[in-house]
Amino acid sequence: MSTLPPAALRALVIVLVVSTASPAALPYRILSINLGVGNPREGPPADPAQLTTLIARFEERLAQAQSLGYNYVLVAGLENYVPEETGGERARRFAPYLEAAIRAVHARGMKLLLYGDEAIYRPEWLQRAGAKASVNDPLFWQMLAAKYRRLLRAFPELDGLAFRFGEVIPYHGFEALDLLHAPEGEPNPRIEERVRRFLLTAHRVVAGEFGKLLLVRTWATNDWGLHSVPEIYRAAFTDEVPQQNLLVSIKLTKQDAWYYGSAFNPTFGQTPHLTVAEAELYSQYHGLGTLLDFPARWFASALRAAVARGAQGVMVGDARPGLMAAAIFDVFSRLAQDPTANEEQLTRQWAETAFGREAAGTIAGILLDSASAARHVFYWPAFPALGWNPLPHVRVNRVVARGDPLWDRGRGHDEFLRELYLMSRPWLAETRESVERGHRRYAELRERFLAVRESIETTEARREFERLLDHSLATAALLRDYTHTILSYGRYRERPTDEARRQLAADLAALRASAGAYRRSHSFYDLAGVDVTIDLASRMLEDRERAERILREAPSREQLLERFARAREEHHRLLAADPAAEQILYWRGTVDARAIVTFRGREAEVRALAGDGVPDRYVKFFHAVEPRRGGRWLLRVMRGRGVVYLMDEPSPEKTGIVAVYLDDPQPGNDIYEFELYWSPASAR
Repeated sequence: MSTLPPAALRALVIVLVVSTASPAALPYRILSINLGVGNPREGPPADPAQLTTLIARFEERLAQAQSLGYNYVLVAGLENYVPEETGGERARRFAPYLEAAIRAVHARGMKLLLYGDEAIYRPEWLQRAGAKASVNDPLFWQMLAAKYRRLLRAFPELDGLAFRFGEVIPYHGFEALDLLHAPEGEPNPRIEERVRRFLLTAHRVVAGEFGKLLLVRTWATNDWGLHSVPEIYRAAFTDEVPQQNLLVSIKLTKQDAWYYGSAFNPTFGQTPHLTVAEAELYSQYHGLGTLLDFPARWFASALRAAVARGAQGVMVGDARPGLMAAAIFDVFSRLAQDPTANEEQLTRQWAETAFGREAAGTIAGILLDSASAARHVFYWPAFPALGWNPLPHVRVNRVVARGDPLWDRGRGHDEFLRELYLMSRPWLAETRESVERGHRRYAELRERFLAVRESIETTEARREFERLLDHSLATAALLRDYTHTILSYGRYRERPTDEARRQLAADLAALRASAGAYRRSHSFYDLAGVDVTIDLASRMLEDRERAERILREAPSREQLLERFARAREEHHRLLAADPAAEQILYWRGTVDARAIVTFRGREAEVRALAGDGVPDRYVKFFHAVEPRRGGRWLLRVMRGRGVVYLMDEPSPEKTGIVAVYLDDPQPGNDIYEFELYWSPASAR
């Protein structure tokens, strides 16, 4: 039995391809590849060795991409490369990396598109243009056009630009305007009017003045706009929008990457503009490659539906590390070369290379059947009717805890559990059976694997597949018992009979056991929602009347927001009264949902409680955070549309930690900034 090094698992995606593209290949086959330079605040160092190393890695990915038939490469970070009109050392530091990437792509006869979110800008760009951050200001659109001109003049060898304008994530001194949803005064343009204004502005420069390809993603963080509603799509892409050198990227899913809970996207084929099918392959909401979930059948069907409506290509992200990502990337890439190819045969071919001929048939069958197991584990029968979001109780690596568990004693999460229960009440038996079936199917898949385990030729592939199955079973047991507990908790709240109480006690005991077993062997999922549910159910079983009273008396979301707002006002008032207050630190970050930022000494840490965390953050310490006497710690909130609340502070009697609670309640992300002060004059 041979041993396959872990790093070689990614290389499995390049096997069995004997030509770069078949005659049936879609003309636009676009792969997003990470250049590896990141987004350092001051730009990358002027280090020729680092440049050489990163470009060498980039060229390795190019070779693999080309072997799978890709002919376009998407490189992110557009705003990093836009030259400043004056100065602009940061953009100059990035430039050599893009120049080298363009040369590497062109050397292989491929094309490179530079990609970024819009509208992202620097405040000084607005100032120089005399513009306001408003879709109603003509000078704002002129500023964007000038941005594209500077970029394409600096990099004339670029083949085009690509944009996403439905989700904007700014960082490092950049600001953002949500072109689709930003509130405006009257006249407030409709979504389709905003989209069309952007398309015409960008196309006039990118395609008209420079003859380059313009790719636009219609993705947005909802299912009631351009990305999901054919009527809005048609109203945006009118005859006024040129077709030449314009490519529109549409996700295969009507919603986000919840492919087992989403319809196919209905906006393909609505206008004559060329479209490509955007595929999110890597189980973002089903374990992110840590579970056995192989959606080849779903993606093959979705791609064929898009092609039948005129799609001329695909756009996909580069393969993530791991066996599952390598498998689905390989199979989907070859479907892009020939959408009529049999995905089951392609899966078997990949399995034969990864596991050996003897085990290939069984492994391929396990992979293909895992989609059904994952669908039953994650999606309750009532969930697909939700639209957005058809997977409300699990997000990426977190079992969701709703409300404000730190403050509301579980009240918000209890309301969420009641919604889930009432939604599923007409199908209680079917919901229980669905999660049971998902667990059984994973158990069956493991038995099928054990039957061929010793015939697998590569040790590392065998070990990783077994780890995937073990995690799948543990997750299936956890979510099965979580589902059962939610339903029995709702039933007992509704009708507190002895039978309902016994059922809740039994389901709660099973959930405690499966949660404990999960934590002992696995760490991918944060079980916050499970923990709050266990606490709620335990209180209800111990003393139902007292538990109900606790929930009634717990602060509501509105009351908590009032508390947080009063605290902010008080801190600002005290700081205004103490101009000699000592600044301890400055913090800035892009926040999605809830997080806690802690400071100790001269170190800062972030713990995400919900959402996608805080991907971009910066802290500057003026003094160490340590216990002090005879004063008060105060926050000055400089920016943040949600909650910024000092929830804990260092004292000789407690820890030396300052903890700041952040809660961004609106869709998408926003920039938060605050300063921490020590004010002797504000002693309590």
